[in-house]
Amino acid sequence: MIYFNNAATSWPKFPSTLHAMQYALEKGQVYCGRDTADFLNTEKKIFQLRENLGSFFLNAKEPHEICFSSSSTVALDELILGRAEYLRKKGRLHDGFILCSDREHNSVMRPLQHLKEAYGIRFVPVKADGGNVRISDIKEILRRKKESSPLFAVFSQVSNVTGDVLNAEELGTFFHDNGIPFILDATQGIGITPVDVEAMHCSAAAFAGHKGLNGPQGTGAFYIRNGFHIEPILFGGTGHASSKIAPPVRFPDSFEVGTPPVHDLIGFADAVKRIKDISGSFYKEKILHITQYCHDEIARIEGYHVFGQDTKASPILSFVSDKDSPEAVADYLWLSQKINCRSGLLCSPMGVHALGQDSVVRFSFGFYNTVEEVDIAVDALRRLRKEKL
Repeated sequence: MIYFNNAATSWPKFPSTLHAMQYALEKGQVYCGRDTADFLNTEKKIFQLRENLGSFFLNAKEPHEICFSSSSTVALDELILGRAEYLRKKGRLHDGFILCSDREHNSVMRPLQHLKEAYGIRFVPVKADGGNVRISDIKEILRRKKESSPLFAVFSQVSNVTGDVLNAEELGTFFHDNGIPFILDATQGIGITPVDVEAMHCSAAAFAGHKGLNGPQGTGAFYIRNGFHIEPILFGGTGHASSKIAPPVRFPDSFEVGTPPVHDLIGFADAVKRIKDISGSFYKEKILHITQYCHDEIARIEGYHVFGQDTKASPILSFVSDKDSPEAVADYLWLSQKINCRSGLLCSPMGVHALGQDSVVRFSFGFYNTVEEVDIAVDALRRLRKEKL
């Protein structure tokens, strides 16, 4: 199988990651801060994971600012709904609106829709033209809605449809200068497209462990800056203040309730260390080289249109054929060459419809993809065109 669906989940994983998870399962590496003994230094490895994520991938200052979750979707729910709950308790929820782009994934849009239905909180999409959101457009929205103010802004760093990269530093600086909290969805960026929460002035950022970081499924996290307040939306055992039914909020414990997925986190830690060991720059450069090569080769085939920025800064590209539906193209690639890709709305109807499409084909790349695999896919696309002429 040729696997071009790494934006959904990366595959294959590093061999060392598989070994680390198997070892943890076999040797009883289950310590989660509530056991009598940590004989395999599990706590230390998970703390090092927080440090590596914070310093190497996010440029965050403190490791406790990283809270683990089961996915970036859950992390976004915790940030978006947790912030809304904090504002509700402060009596400030009904006095404003939420800014987002017109290309967001459902993991952003569905929490926002929930807030609209539950509390009447409006969300205002801003046009993202080729990944770029114009500051002038935001200023115009603020001018028109001068009777209310933004509660916060939430934007995706990388479109999971086109791979276009947001002008996050420019936006973050504007939001910071105007006192607007900024939540970044770094799900498709982290590990490949640089994320700097300091330069971007992020109040918080959510990301996945199983995409660009090549960790196992069931892993994700969010970063939260000291001073940006959210309330927990999930409750249960935390290992701290166990005598209290309503314990004080503490990071990261209050946001990592229940038994942690220790074996997954051990695998996640290995994947992050592996990327660092092979040099993060080589890791991302190899992936982006394959992406750019594929983009350029498909763009040369008559009858195919590739969307998004011509210079690829993320591992995602989408395209359509003027003869065949995206679903037919994806089926042909699988049946003829066992190429696993994605077609449809990609859980981002706003993003696909913004392109004037009802569906697209998406290729997304990982560390183990090769130029030879791209050549096989491109030849298959050429053959499909000839068969239809």
